[in-house]
Amino acid sequence: MPPLCPAVLCRAKRHKCRALRRNHQRPPPMFRNRPKDISVLLQQFLRDNCLETPMLQQRLLNVWEEVAGDTVARYTEEKTIKNQKLIVKISNSALRADLQMKRTALKDALNKRVGAFIISDIILR
Repeated sequence: MPPLCPAVLCRAKRHKCRALRRNHQRPPPMFRNRPKDISVLLQQFLRDNCLETPMLQQRLLNVWEEVAGDTVARYTEEKTIKNQKLIVKISNSALRADLQMKRTALKDALNKRVGAFIISDIILR
């Protein structure tokens, strides 16, 4: 077979390239993420690393003084959360008896203030 003229090769290549361009699908445009709000990303990070519940529990303990009041905060010695129960040590027995009557209202107010169902009961000691 005789060698082809460079001009013929050039035309053949061009023809072949055009055919390939017509049949070839375009690559998809560069994938771009839509911007996300930082609060959504932070919440997702906390949830993925199992840090959301401990953070909400700490927030609930910090809010105790505001929800219960200054007098109750003065007599509160210790606060912990175990098994969705808030355990509060109150040094004044009369105040403890008064809070015993208001347990469900306090529980609801604390959960509402935090914005999640964190505690199911309050134990006063």
